[in-house]
Amino acid sequence: MKWNKRVSGSIYMIRIKGTFNPASFDWMKEARVIRQDNNETQIEIHIIDQAALRGLLEQFWNFNFTVLSVDSLDEKDENI
Repeated sequence: MKWNKRVSGSIYMIRIKGTFNPASFDWMKEARVIRQDNNETQIEIHIIDQAALRGLLEQFWNFNFTVLSVDSLDEKDENI
């Protein structure tokens, strides 16, 4: 999947503990979800700004997911 480069913001990789099903959350339909073998889920998503990132992290908090890490990815990577 290639992200629209004309849109401002950044792509973030968020790791959470447990299994995450994006179909259960309408607001996650644009995310790439990768389930890991170690009971973790990696989520790659385009976030428009810091306020949107905070809102997303609050949603994980509200649904009792443990956020393990949040990393900004380089949008120049063609594999993203």
